[in-house]
Amino acid sequence: CQCASPPTALQGPTMAAEGKADAAATMDIDDKPSPMAEKIAAEVASNRKLAIEGGRAAEAMENLLSLEKQARLAEDAKGTASVAGEIVQLCFDLKDWPLLNEHIVILSKRRAQVKQALVKIVELSMSFIEQTPDESTKEKLIITLRDVTDGKMHVEIERARLTRMLAMLKEKHGNLEEAAKIIQETQVETYGAMDRREKVDYILDQTRLCLDIKDYVRAAIIANKVNVKSFDHKEIEDLKIRYHELLIRLHGHKDDYMEMARSFHAIFLTDISQADEHLYKPALKNTVMYCLLAKQDDKQHDLLHRLVKEKRLEYMDDYKYLLKLFSTKEIIMWKALETKFRNELITLHAFTADGVAADARWNDFRSRVIEHNMRVIAGYYTNITTSRFAELLGVSEDEAETHLSDAVVSGMLFARTNRPANVISFQKAKGAVNVLDEWSSSLSQLLKHVSRSVHLIEKEQMALQARS
Repeated sequence: CQCASPPTALQGPTMAAEGKADAAATMDIDDKPSPMAEKIAAEVASNRKLAIEGGRAAEAMENLLSLEKQARLAEDAKGTASVAGEIVQLCFDLKDWPLLNEHIVILSKRRAQVKQALVKIVELSMSFIEQTPDESTKEKLIITLRDVTDGKMHVEIERARLTRMLAMLKEKHGNLEEAAKIIQETQVETYGAMDRREKVDYILDQTRLCLDIKDYVRAAIIANKVNVKSFDHKEIEDLKIRYHELLIRLHGHKDDYMEMARSFHAIFLTDISQADEHLYKPALKNTVMYCLLAKQDDKQHDLLHRLVKEKRLEYMDDYKYLLKLFSTKEIIMWKALETKFRNELITLHAFTADGVAADARWNDFRSRVIEHNMRVIAGYYTNITTSRFAELLGVSEDEAETHLSDAVVSGMLFARTNRPANVISFQKAKGAVNVLDEWSSSLSQLLKHVSRSVHLIEKEQMALQARS
């Protein structure tokens, strides 16, 4: 008897090759012209004449829908798409917008409708949007196209574009909340086929509309969807500027000065800004101002000292001098600083942006000066009287105590106040273990010096004996 031969390792690749051959054959079929091409061309021409010259649009539409059905049942994808496109084009040529909307829906809901037909309908109809006679007609057409593309992955990019058009239309009419709600529905960050620039631009529009309705939480979530590595490509550098401008608005809501400074600095570093004096100067000035407004931490310290080395500041003496004041361990006289720089600084974004309380931010700047002075004092003094401390800060004793308390609570300084003696101590109390360690270290150093001295004395004695 004949036994079935065992499977071999070659059968897997053979089957894969057959699958590839089938796929190639399918592609060849798609590339071939429609077998109904001649019939479709003749029928379309006669029915266009019937609708446009004969005024029998309804009859022509029925004939074309019947032709579309024949092509669809014959599994002629190209022919089906061609007829569907001709139907949509005829509706447009007749300038019958309700008829166009009606047939878009009819064609999209036909049984076993091919994807090519829906793509053709949507793409062609989208080209008519800007040619609508009024905004009401435009909105109805956009809504119709959004409805027929809902849940269809092969037209998800077209649906995203339609959603954006509708949101912009709502925004134009002043309905910001509805515009923001509409555009938030689309998760374009998951669309792999969408161009990088278009995707980033779309997300920025989503963020902007959320900021316009003061939905800062959602704006922050959407802004985080932007991959900042995308901005390494020079062709979207203008979007990088726009992105950081939106972040400035977002962080300005909570007066997050450090993040605002970093955004202005990112704008300053772009090639677009560097090439235009009218762009890089305001960006650099605002970077300096927000850096000085930010509370001291590692990020602020790093940015401050990078700005000190910035060559562009060579031609901006006031801002260079301000950075020098804050980067030098010396007391800053607030009254002198305010008199000299207030008129210049008060014109910056930090004090003129929409919805900003300029006086409150100026008080924050004063607080940063006081905090700088406290750090300087703590670096030079171990103990100081309260009156002298307030005098150096240029404030009353009560205000000096308030600022000192805030600094201690935030961890910026270590200080203890002896109220009966009115003395402030910046020296940390040492534990027994630390004292013992210091004593042991000092003793070791002392013994090393003694040993070294003994060695040198013996060396001199030996040299003296040798000479004698």
